[in-house]
Amino acid sequence: MTGCGRTDAFVHASQYFMHVDMNEDLGFDLKFRFNKRLPMDIAIFDIVPVAENAHTRFDAVERTYNYFIHTYKEPFCMA
Repeated sequence: MTGCGRTDAFVHASQYFMHVDMNEDLGFDLKFRFNKRLPMDIAIFDIVPVAENAHTRFDAVERTYNYFIHTYKEPFCMA
């Protein structure tokens, strides 16, 4: 399993991609099983087949970073 990059402490990714090299179809709903085991704040939205030589980190065509600076306490903000 290889991720598209990394995040620092207290930094959150809203669209994080990863790839898994698999030789065969497992015959069950992999997305469901991943989501069942992951913490509530992490979710797999989709699993799609890609070219055999595709790499999530090196084949990325764009990366965007958003910085949110809060100057006051906000009880409903999760940042």
